[in-house]
Amino acid sequence: PLARREFIEFLQRAVADVGATTIVSSHIVDDVHLFARYLVILGQGRVLWSGDVSDALATHRVLRDPANLPSDVVVVGTFPEVDGSRAVLVRCEDAFAGHSQPSLAELTMGYLSEGLVRP
Repeated sequence: PLARREFIEFLQRAVADVGATTIVSSHIVDDVHLFARYLVILGQGRVLWSGDVSDALATHRVLRDPANLPSDVVVVGTFPEVDGSRAVLVRCEDAFAGHSQPSLAELTMGYLSEGLVRP
């Protein structure tokens, strides 16, 4: 983990120094969140989601008790929680009370779990 963190810091400095753009591929989504502005989720041989990281986090929510889904949400996918329960990733235009923004890992798991293509 230390070498990985040092590499990320090196990459951030190098990119900032020259004003470059980098493409990083990683299965460690929490690391990607440290420096990514744009995210592409690939699965099943195609792009499942792509867009600005801040837009992704603003337009998705994680529901841990999805009994009464609002009508204006689109279920992206369900994924297992550490405790064995299941969480539901939804896409919505507005935040709704009691539901948190996903982490990038939760966003990725939601899309990979169902493989839905973003409309």
